[in-house]
Amino acid sequence: MEVFRKVPIFKDLKDDELYQVLALAEKKTFKPEEKIFAEGDKGDGFYIILKGEVRISMLLEGIGEELLMLLKENDYFGEMSLIDDQPRSANAISDKETTCMFIEKNKFANFLHSDIYIENKIINGFLKELSRRMRNTDNKMKNILLLMKSF
Repeated sequence: MEVFRKVPIFKDLKDDELYQVLALAEKKTFKPEEKIFAEGDKGDGFYIILKGEVRISMLLEGIGEELLMLLKENDYFGEMSLIDDQPRSANAISDKETTCMFIEKNKFANFLHSDIYIENKIINGFLKELSRRMRNTDNKMKNILLLMKSF
């Protein structure tokens, strides 16, 4: 439960609410270099890293793997599958021995819809984290554009 308390999307939840989320989760372990999901796969839920590291990356034709993010303990990934019904937008690969908690999309949606107050707290957490990640992406794009202009 302490790990869930450190996850940004759950930071506003009370203990009893965190226990309800924890009850939805299933522990999964991945070996180094094991693919957790691939770009184009159906999004079936999201993951919270308990231990280890996960690379979020894309394969670029003629170039190879391009790292988008390296996620560590208490980070989560795959959450876009909760928002839309689109396929996975990137690969998730364990960088080393990694243990995650997996929360299935439909179970999580049913849980959220059962309590509007919990739903609002979690959605607010998602929005804050999405905003943080978008700002990081904006900064990366700015640096790429500056680099391209220098050629």
